[in-house]
Amino acid sequence: MGLPLMPFNGGNRGKWPVLQGAYQTTYSTGSSNITATLPAGIVAGETLLMIVCYGSNTGPCSASGGWTQVAHSAGSGASCVTIFTKTATGSDANPALSTGTIRGWAVWIGRYTGCFGVEAVSGPNNPSGGTTVDPPAISPSWGSSKKTRFIAVASLQDSANTLSSYPAGYSEGSAQTAASTSANVVAAIAHKNAKLASEDPGVFTFANAGTGNGNTGATIALRGT
Repeated sequence: MGLPLMPFNGGNRGKWPVLQGAYQTTYSTGSSNITATLPAGIVAGETLLMIVCYGSNTGPCSASGGWTQVAHSAGSGASCVTIFTKTATGSDANPALSTGTIRGWAVWIGRYTGCFGVEAVSGPNNPSGGTTVDPPAISPSWGSSKKTRFIAVASLQDSANTLSSYPAGYSEGSAQTAASTSANVVAAIAHKNAKLASEDPGVFTFANAGTGNGNTGATIALRGT
């Protein structure tokens, strides 16, 4: 008796990183120290990704609890993006974030399965402001050999603003606003699955121009299998 035939999976072998849950927090009262909230249901071994957007022209913020910084927008503008990651232990505590100035914050934390590597690029800051944020191109070290989830990020300074559109081809988006008297921040993210050696997301478009020189973008690559 012969063995049953198995379906041919061809080039579709492997798995994409999957977003299992997320939590976003805004702090509209300017503060140099805040505590962000983790998403519910975290399981040991999951990859946690934290995207921190805040009004500042100083260095990167710090995070407690074993987080590793993978990118920071080192610009001279009025909004920054710092990106952290860690492998969940299952008993993770809400991370404490700190920076040297009193600012508004917009923090997004996601939990992923099927993720075996995180790379990110952030900036440059756009000194002219404007209604768009253009995240930078990224070339993951694993090239096009793995299924990759790309994440585009936008941050700008302006509290009286709304997001008009995400980069073309991106979905699973979210946007949030932190209206602070110190530094207002509007932040947005969106996802795309692709097997590409490099990716250059399109622009986020907002209803109004960012104030000052605080338009900053970032791009993240999560490696699947």
